[in-house]
Amino acid sequence: MGCTRPEAAVQIPIAATIGGVPFSCRAAAGGFTPTDLRFYVHGIELLDRTGKAVAVRLDSDGIWQEEVVALLDFENGEDHCSDGTPGTNTVIRGRVPAAEYRGLRFLVGVPFALNHA
Repeated sequence: MGCTRPEAAVQIPIAATIGGVPFSCRAAAGGFTPTDLRFYVHGIELLDRTGKAVAVRLDSDGIWQEEVVALLDFENGEDHCSDGTPGTNTVIRGRVPAAEYRGLRFLVGVPFALNHA
């Protein structure tokens, strides 16, 4: 029987910037006025010290994340983002084998199979 490493909970904060300025519904940045910033991510992996990719097993919360996809939402429905919603989500939550990680990668969008069901 093989030995497996215990799992560790991870919270991966994601910051959105426009031209190096933090995203805000209140102000113009980079020559335009943002009105929304929401996107799905999947295939989320952490990279260990050797560069090996380890899949993040997402925590399903029924709102922002399901088993394989997460919604990142940076707008709060205020000011220029008046067509948005008050809720925001800027953190990916999940589990990985306990280890030291040095990088992150993910795909933007919804996986094909989920998007075409």
